[in-house]
Amino acid sequence: MTLLIADVGGTNTRVALAPHGTPIALRRFANNDYDGIEAVLRDYIGGTNTPISACAIAIAGPVDGTAGRLTNRDWHIDAKAVGQILRCNRVTLLNDLTALGFALARLPAAACAPVHEPATDISHNRQSLVIGIGTGFNLCPVITAPARPPACFVVEAGHTSLPCSVAKALPEPDAFPTTEDLFSGAGLAALHRLQHPGSRMNGEQIVKAHRSGTDALASETLLLFTGLLSRLCTELALQYMPLAGIFFAGGVARGVLSADMHPVLIRDHASHRKLGSQLSRIPMSIIEDDAAALYGCIAAAER
Repeated sequence: MTLLIADVGGTNTRVALAPHGTPIALRRFANNDYDGIEAVLRDYIGGTNTPISACAIAIAGPVDGTAGRLTNRDWHIDAKAVGQILRCNRVTLLNDLTALGFALARLPAAACAPVHEPATDISHNRQSLVIGIGTGFNLCPVITAPARPPACFVVEAGHTSLPCSVAKALPEPDAFPTTEDLFSGAGLAALHRLQHPGSRMNGEQIVKAHRSGTDALASETLLLFTGLLSRLCTELALQYMPLAGIFFAGGVARGVLSADMHPVLIRDHASHRKLGSQLSRIPMSIIEDDAAALYGCIAAAER
């Protein structure tokens, strides 16, 4: 069986084959160059003569059975239409953060970089949390059990209101109505403009300016952003108790959470008035593999 897998993000789409349980022939497509996933898939399969027997697609947006849509782009994805293009009858659609949840048990060791490694192992409840920060925001609570597929919960956390603990730490508490409005690439740029009116820098430019060591204003914004993220993570940790670990994914998470920001990220956990000692022992990692969701597509297709 040759499985085709795809990760459709808000900005890019990654497509690969997985004939033996590992992605190969990976290609990356800029979504601005296409009018939908069908055009992307036609472009991809036009470069291969491999017959496709099954397909699994992760989508950065809600999935309702055999149909899904992107949250930040007017793309609608239908399993039947995909099957017709690929000439296969088995098409699985899943949310991209759900795919990352499935991927946790399959990722190569080098795919994750530690942010916080506590000395004491408290992973006994087998609960993890994947937090995706990129073009948009979402998360996936994961529960693992021996000899069983992981249970990955489907949520749309980006559209929730910001917790009070985060909103009250903003220069303007009502500036960001939803979690995704702040914790995303566009949110990082908006936070910088709020701090420094007139700025035209996007999120990527802000990260690069900070890392250059020559832009104190960009560094100030990243410190604030990471401190706000620390507050959010404390709220999420209390809600989901991910004692087996918090895993950050997405281009913004990878860009912002450089080593100099790690102490800022874990600060709020340790200072919690009642559960600080437990929260501070939750490990944190960054999923550095940009194609990590593809591993989750393989797992979803095998269920």
